[in-house]
Amino acid sequence: MKTNRKEMPGKTPNVRSGSGHKPARYALLLLIACGAYATSGTTGPGGRVTTPLSAAAPAISDKDITHAVQTEFGVRPTLSSESFTIATNKGVVQLSGTTDHILARDRAEEIALAVKGVRGVVNRIQVRASGRTDAEIQKDVEKAILTDPAADAYEVQAKVKGGIVSLTGKVDSWAESQIATRVVKKVKGVRQVDNQITVLYKTDRIDGEIAKDIAQKLRYDARVNDGLIKSKVKDGAVTLLGTVGSALEKTRAHNDAWVAGVKSVRSDDLKVDPNANPNALRKGKFTRKTDAQVKAAVQDALAYDPRVNAFNILASVNRGAVTLTGTVENLKAWRAAAEDAQNVAGVRRVTNNLVTRAENAASAALEANVDWALSVDPVVDQYQVKTTVTNGLVTLRGTVNTYYEKLHAGNVVADLAGVMGVINNLSVNDTRSYLFWTDPDPAATAALRKSDATIKKDIQRHIWWSPFVDHKAVTVQVRNGKATLNGTVDSPLEENAAIENAYEGGAVAVVSNLKIAGDQED
Repeated sequence: MKTNRKEMPGKTPNVRSGSGHKPARYALLLLIACGAYATSGTTGPGGRVTTPLSAAAPAISDKDITHAVQTEFGVRPTLSSESFTIATNKGVVQLSGTTDHILARDRAEEIALAVKGVRGVVNRIQVRASGRTDAEIQKDVEKAILTDPAADAYEVQAKVKGGIVSLTGKVDSWAESQIATRVVKKVKGVRQVDNQITVLYKTDRIDGEIAKDIAQKLRYDARVNDGLIKSKVKDGAVTLLGTVGSALEKTRAHNDAWVAGVKSVRSDDLKVDPNANPNALRKGKFTRKTDAQVKAAVQDALAYDPRVNAFNILASVNRGAVTLTGTVENLKAWRAAAEDAQNVAGVRRVTNNLVTRAENAASAALEANVDWALSVDPVVDQYQVKTTVTNGLVTLRGTVNTYYEKLHAGNVVADLAGVMGVINNLSVNDTRSYLFWTDPDPAATAALRKSDATIKKDIQRHIWWSPFVDHKAVTVQVRNGKATLNGTVDSPLEENAAIENAYEGGAVAVVSNLKIAGDQED
């Protein structure tokens, strides 16, 4: 089965939705990841889950959480073939087992963190040895750093022993150190990353400034309900206290706290309570912001992102609608800028008018880098992907097994320096792996049709288990496989999460009539 996917600057990702809508994948990156959860009446790997779909807030048992995580793994192409063991104790999920690559290990943890009721994850999954020598891995790790458009400027060194990569060197921010970690994890054979990179800030900051920045960053992160979060700062050491509604929000809050000047972050005392009062958690987070406030928050988000802060990107805002203009040097920055803007509370939609312009490397040299990146990637290295490059535009042809692998191959290429756009013409063998919201295909939808009643029930259950959607605020109707969502949600990200839940519940198309609470003030 073949579908074409083209991504070039000028094709604007939009966070709003309509008939047959496909959620903006970069806005969900995570929500790019936080999708389907099963509850009562659902049978999957691990059996029946008994959590009711009532409007009340029942206690979520460890057994129910374990089953929900198992079901989530079962519907994800990256994890359905893995033999992980899942156990839950007082809301803390323990993952164990083995896998072929570190990306699957990280993915399993991320998905578990996104299940309602999970308070934390202990990840004991081991990455099996690849058979590659340390010298081979080190050579590719060094090249991965050099070919990444952000990491290539860092003073970072890598040393590999037994598949474990130790990173040392100096960077200007915590975010830069994390980019280095993510880059080297893309190399086949990497089993673990020991990040010993030193962060050297350009200026010293007083605790009061740091605390103010943390509060501002949390307030405008649309992915974290921060109403009950408190922070303390002493000599640059940050402690987060209070309550959040999900374990994934706790992780994001921890990451948000790493603003300029921070020496350490401790979030052990930040409690996860899925039954906390939602109004207290949000605390006016999604009330209408002025355009000036939204613009300032978007510019701050861009300034904190090492993928884009080297470029002169301007954000204009009109009634919450953001337009990005300026010039960037690669597709990775173009994507990242839109993602940063979409994740700001108060942003209703994003128009990405950024232009990619750079001194292009010779097509032959860029094509060699593309072929190399695909050959060392642990997810798609086994496939024979044919590539052509013209003026920075990369075309992919060949066959992979799943739609996830197709999407992943495109992402691998998009992250390379010199890539201006990607045309993804990869064919897919297994239509059961279909990602509806990524690549609509009638043949794939027909192959996966369920009854309308089953689809409706599954959608409701997925929404119930999502910590990102208020299940009481969304109603579902299904006819001929097409789901219609009605109700009012707080943000475009919540709308997109509900739409993704609907597709994961089995809908072949989704019509979103969901209203954004702030929009009703127009």
